[in-house]
Parts: sequence; structure tokens; C-alpha cells
Amino acid sequence: MGAAEPYANPSPLRRRAFLALFLFSCAMALNLQRLVDPDLFWHLRGGEDIIRAGRAALPDSWNYLFSGKVWINQQWLTEVIMALAFKAGGYWGLMALRTAVGLGCVILLMGALKKRPLAVRYTVAAVFVACNAKFFLFRTHTFSFLGMAALIYLLERLAPLKRLPWIIALFALWANVHAFFGLGLLVLGIWAVANWWIGGRRFGMDTWADAASVPLACAATLLNPFGLGVWRTAFETLGHTESYLVTEWWPIWRYPFLANANFYLLVALVAAAAAVWHKKMHWPSISASSVLLLMGIKSVRLTSTFTLPAMPLLAGSLDEAFGWWRGEPKRDAASKRFFPLLPALLLAFSALAASWIFSHPITTPREVPRVDYPVGAVNYMKEHNLSGKVFNEFDWGGYLVWADPALKTFIDGRTGVLLFPWGHMMAWKETVDLGAGWRARLEEGHPDFILVNRDDYIVSQLLAEPGWKLLYMDHMAALFARKTT
Repeated sequence: MGAAEPYANPSPLRRRAFLALFLFSCAMALNLQRLVDPDLFWHLRGGEDIIRAGRAALPDSWNYLFSGKVWINQQWLTEVIMALAFKAGGYWGLMALRTAVGLGCVILLMGALKKRPLAVRYTVAAVFVACNAKFFLFRTHTFSFLGMAALIYLLERLAPLKRLPWIIALFALWANVHAFFGLGLLVLGIWAVANWWIGGRRFGMDTWADAASVPLACAATLLNPFGLGVWRTAFETLGHTESYLVTEWWPIWRYPFLANANFYLLVALVAAAAAVWHKKMHWPSISASSVLLLMGIKSVRLTSTFTLPAMPLLAGSLDEAFGWWRGEPKRDAASKRFFPLLPALLLAFSALAASWIFSHPITTPREVPRVDYPVGAVNYMKEHNLSGKVFNEFDWGGYLVWADPALKTFIDGRTGVLLFPWGHMMAWKETVDLGAGWRARLEEGHPDFILVNRDDYIVSQLLAEPGWKLLYMDHMAALFARKTT
């Protein structure tokens, strides 16, 4: 090893310093995503309502058609955490929460690969962050990344008997966090089957522990305020029947190639690595990641879930690749030249990312982090003490119930999975697009106001309707009120 020793086997202090710098760089990368999803607002309102009421199972109070119906707020615990983070620090509180979740994923992933060389662990963690940073939105699904990372950690680091109680506890918590606990159960089941059937493990206590972990984890998910109701949300989330109306549920091939280039590159990298190093295939990982990969192709919302189960496979392949030159003179020279550059590169990236983040602040309470919400229209309604039932734009429902709790809306991001019956979103779409029977659907529930995008087809029609009058219009929104006789 010779001259490469300081770089190949750094001192504990140097290791800790480099780890801190690496994690800081990951934090900066995760916060480059500035998109604020429409669902953030109704998640905040949901958390606020739960904290105020002291219970998770609440009758709906936001919608004028389904008021009083108890909705399955499956991610209630995450919403409470998000609401507390926002109350404590506004946008920066949410940023801190998102950063903590993302870094938790990185730390668990690196811990799962502890037996691999340092270079492999850092490379795999960097690949994970590069491929998933854009998916770390202010949404509850980011907590499912953390749940999946914890599951991979348990599967990789602990023996089946030792990890069994931890897996039960993980799924009892995950079922109160996000509906993607179903994907975790799928990975757990595939892992158990692959270890026994493909891995050739003989029947023994470990095999029985693996087999028992699946039904026990399923039973643990019932420890929630909604019982079996969370299973319905899990299945319906994965089989979203109105996915063609929501772009995040479209198949990945409907997007431009460059929009998900990192996903395609990771698939190519994992496939190439598996082909080259097939003699030491990590069968549980390749089985689970292949199934999730197929699901990800079907829906872009699921593309990111494939990455974490694929990481042990990628780590094994990289370990084999590094073994080609481990201990050779060329490695000594490469280590001496290359490894000292890494801290400098991480520092440069972190400085550039931080300067960009802090020079593009996102405004906080009751203002909107994106320009595509009807801030002006809502302010107009508040200034004129207008409240009541609002037939609204789909993407604005969550913002409306959060910005002005006095408003009752027609639709929001809960769709048919949590509250609304299937077909409700299509009814909204057919109304704003002036489909057959649009007037009857519009009059359902007798709304007091209509607040939609000014470019919707319905706006030009409403301008000529005798029963409605235009109150407010800006570059984005058109607000109509029902005429009174």
C-alpha cells in the first residue's frame, strides 16, 4: 500500500471530517429542489387539524360535497411532524425536516453497506442522492424513502432473528407515515423468498424468521387509527385508476428522456454491473429492484422507489470493480493523485449550491413558494370578507383550505384514494373543459364562487353566463361569484 496508506486508510479524525463534508454536500444537493408541490398545503392543514383535535380520524371539514365524511388520513403522523416543523420555522423548518429525512436515508444506506470499502459506500450514497434529489419534495412520500432505507439497513446488517422485532416496529410506524409501506412489504417478501429459493438457504431458524417476518409485519401495519383502511389506501395509491389526469402518475415513457435521464443512467449502470459481475449476484437485491423497476416504468411516481433496493447490488458490483486494481502499484499512484481532490470538489459544490439556495429564498407563512397559486384572488376574498363554497381548480384545493380555512372547496389532492369517490376528479375535469352536462355538475352543492385558472375553457363561458359575475382576474386566476337577485 505504501504511499497510498493515508488516503486508502485515513485516520479516524480524517474520516469523520470527510464524512461531515460529504453529508453537508448531500444536504445542499437535496435542497436544490425548489418545487413546492400542491399537496404540501393540505398536508399542513391536515396536521394542524389533528394537533388541534388531538386525534387522527377526523370528519372532513374542507369540502362542501363530502363534509362530515371521515377520511382515511393514512399519513397523519407525517402531517403532524410537517405542521410542527412549519410552525417552528416556516419554510426553513420544512427545509430542515426534508434535510434530516434525506440525510437519514444516506446514513442508513452507508450503514447497510458497512462491510464494503469506504470508496464503495461513498460512491453508492452519492449515486442515490444524485438520482433522488429531485424527488425530495415537501411531501409525505419522502418519509417512505426513510422507511425503505431503514428496511434495507435491517436486511443487510442484522440476522433474520435479530431483525424480526425491528421489522415489526418499522412497519407499525411506517403504516402511519405513508401508503408506500406496501412497497416495503413487497421488498421484504421478495427478500425472504430470494434468500431461500434463489440463495439456496436450507430450512432453519433464520429461514423461519424470514418467513414469519412478512405476516408479522403485515399485522403490525394494523396498529393505526384506521385499521384495514390503510391497506385500501396502499392498494389504491399503487393502482391509481385516474392516473392519466395527474402527471406524476404517468408512465415514465410519456416524459421527455432528459426529464428522467438520471433514472435511465442508473438502470444502465446497475444492468451493466450485474452483467459483468454476475458470478456474485446479490439475488435479493436484484429481485426486489427488478420488480420495483417495472412498477416505476408504469408510473413515474414509483421510479425512485427502485433505487434503494438496487443499492446493495450496485455496491457489490463496484466492490468487484475496485478489486481489479486493489493493491496494485497503479492504485497507489491513483489514490495519491485523486483522493485529495475529493474534499476540494465537495467544498466547491457545497459553496456553489449554498450560494444558489440562499440567493433564491422561498417566502413563508401564508405566502406561496411558487407563483402558480391564486395568491391575489385569495387576498381579494379576504379583503372583501368573502367566504363560502368554492368550485376550484384541482391543484389549488390544498392551498385554498390552508390559506383560508373559511373556504369550502370542490376538490383537492386527496382524490379517490383518501376521501373522494372514483370519478370525482373526472367530473371536475369534464366541468372545466365544458363536457356534456357541465352545468349540472357545476351546480352540484350550489357553490357560491368559482375560482379557476383563467385559461380554462369554462372561463370564457362563465363570462357570458347570466348567473355568474366576474369579481377578480389576474395573470393566473379568475374569480366568479354567483349573482343574487
